[in-house]
Amino acid sequence: MPTSQVSPSWLRAWSVHALVVLGMTTLSVFALLTADGVPIGLGVLLLPLLLVGLPWSWPALTATVWLDQLPIALWWVALFGPAVLNVVLHGALLVAVATLRRRRGRPRQH
Repeated sequence: MPTSQVSPSWLRAWSVHALVVLGMTTLSVFALLTADGVPIGLGVLLLPLLLVGLPWSWPALTATVWLDQLPIALWWVALFGPAVLNVVLHGALLVAVATLRRRRGRPRQH
């Protein structure tokens, strides 16, 4: 990852974002897999994860009726995918900025 042209504060912010999403996803998956019955408290974990996934998680936040009708694999993608997608897009943006700065020969700004 050519991040030498990216400000350390932006790289640190992306790293924290990735760790928060990874932690919330891991905790949510663990809660889903170990729950006996309906995991009502899981909503407390999933709501922040869905908020971190905005704007891609907007359908899951507003139209919850269709979530019940999804196969389990698509249900997991609809709930966890948007936050992971945001982390990937933010990382790709950092790489693109670093590549453009390297090509143009512009030093990073602190």
